[in-house]
Amino acid sequence: MALSALFFFQDVANDIREHIITDTAYSFGSALHLFFEILATIGLTLGLIEILTYIKALQKSDEKHELQLKHLTEDFDALVHKRFDNWDLTAAEKDIALFMLRGLSNIEIADLRKVAVGTVRVQSHRILQKAGASSRTDLMSMFMEEFMDVGSDFSSEQLVSET
Repeated sequence: MALSALFFFQDVANDIREHIITDTAYSFGSALHLFFEILATIGLTLGLIEILTYIKALQKSDEKHELQLKHLTEDFDALVHKRFDNWDLTAAEKDIALFMLRGLSNIEIADLRKVAVGTVRVQSHRILQKAGASSRTDLMSMFMEEFMDVGSDFSSEQLVSET
């Protein structure tokens, strides 16, 4: 678009310069042609300005959303650790609970922690008991609800601070 605008601008400048140098009057057709080239140059330039303005607005929006996501992540991480502390999870149970929240199976957790699958199964059961959850899905949904609450609280705070 910028090249097209530059081309039309150069063409308009050359046409005007040529008519000035040769000291000739514009015919109706030449004047009409020049008029449309000027309109095309203006249109392309305005379009380019609009696109650049839109890109800048998108960049600002992206930065804002990245900041919100960073705050939500920090808030969610703090929430998870607070819940784990409230449930009196051991360090090992906290590790396993995080793996459970990430959707890993008992076998995958056992492989990562280099322990027996039975050990992970027992610790997973204890985690669910301490959390008051009946299943892994129930455990995940507890945090999902909290995450949504954290997100809505943050959005409300943002709206208040922005107005």
